Amino acid sequence: APPAADSAQTDEAAPRTLGHVLPAQPAGPASRREAEQTLLRQWRIAASYDDDTRLCDVAAGNGLRCRREIAGLGTLRAYNRPAILTLVQPDGGYSYGTLLAVDGEGARLQFGDEMIRVSSVELERYWNGEFMLLWGPPLDGTFVISAGSPPQAVQWLRHALDRAEGITSPDSGKTYFDHALQARLKAFQARRGLVTDGIAGMQTLTHLLNVSGEPRGPLLDAEPPYL
Repeated sequence: APPAADSAQTDEAAPRTLGHVLPAQPAGPASRREAEQTLLRQWRIAASYDDDTRLCDVAAGNGLRCRREIAGLGTLRAYNRPAILTLVQPDGGYSYGTLLAVDGEGARLQFGDEMIRVSSVELERYWNGEFMLLWGPPLDGTFVISAGSPPQAVQWLRHALDRAEGITSPDSGKTYFDHALQARLKAFQARRGLVTDGIAGMQTLTHLLNVSGEPRGPLLDAEPPYL
């Protein structure tokens, strides 16, 4: 009898994997709503949620925007924001989990009240590459900075590039978007592997927020996730 008890305890202590968790998850809209509520909690957003609630509307009401994309784990590491992942169940259906943390050993996913740790290899086995995240701009209502942007936004961009480059530019006080600023922005985009269009949109702003030391919102590499 004692060996059997030891075996039972070992089984109970074994870590849960996606292969264990996914078959028990609800599929489709019910799973997505659960993941959306978890994501909102990461942003400290309390919202009443029902079948008619739209995540992106709730986000917009709190000064945020949604970003939907198909990419790999490297892209999510670079964004460094919690995200809802579309996961393929063994029977071919879809469930949704909330990615809360990523480190060198793998990732942590939340499914309702259960959090599990998975390796990168296991995650990529079940994840089809689709994700949605929320992001916040550096200044309220400023989701793009380019030629013609307001002075406050342009000055923020100059200062963010200074911090990213570890310098104090002699042009930091300028409040207009000129060719020199565009060249600096393109150089930053090139270093980060972004499209070098000289326009600070979602991807560029998120990278700037991360490297300039003033990210807005929850991060994948922060401890602990907010449940």
